[in-house]
Amino acid sequence: ACELAGGLLVGPLVSATLSHGIIDLSTYEKTPNTLVKIMFCSILGSAISTLGATVYGIPVSSTKGVITSMVILALMTQGTNSLNFHGLRLMGVTFLVSPISGLIGAYLVHTAIITLILKESKPVAYALAYRPLLVGVTVSVSALSLTLSGPLAIDPPPLAFLAAITTGGVVGMWWPYILRMIAYNDTGTQRSVALDTNDSLPKPSSALGPTAAAAAAASTSSSSS
Repeated sequence: ACELAGGLLVGPLVSATLSHGIIDLSTYEKTPNTLVKIMFCSILGSAISTLGATVYGIPVSSTKGVITSMVILALMTQGTNSLNFHGLRLMGVTFLVSPISGLIGAYLVHTAIITLILKESKPVAYALAYRPLLVGVTVSVSALSLTLSGPLAIDPPPLAFLAAITTGGVVGMWWPYILRMIAYNDTGTQRSVALDTNDSLPKPSSALGPTAAAAAAASTSSSSS
């Protein structure tokens, strides 16, 4: 459901970039069939390469595959005049900035989780306490991609930031109550959720399996000693 929603909400933006930001369409006004063939072959080639990479467990980007195919086919049919170099430069920058920013962001989040949660005496309780904040930040970032330039774009940009932060804050505050509503089983009784103490947590043998239970028991005994 989330992947379908992402395709419906953000997909048009990607399609607009691929259709106008890579190739100069004016160079194909006299040969529109060639442009159609370029698009078809690019999508088909990207689909085949993505499928092959997925089968062998190789990381792959279907968007980069489409862009590379379009650039090569445009060069083969109309030469350098058919390329939109301004759009290609922007994409080249994003190809470099995206993995670097993702690496830095992942490192900061990982460090924060270890420092604020995992190193505490009751990490589960702290994880539950920080959960609304983590959910709120995640929702705010996702909403910002829609309010800045997506189908729900808001002008001016400060209002877009305010709307995204407000949405994340509301969802984060209500997230524990949403989980409690989801936690009801078929009989209508609420499942217990550990909030403050480790006494109400599921036993390792029932929640983690025998191997993990043994490791958890060993860790508990070593910490108590």
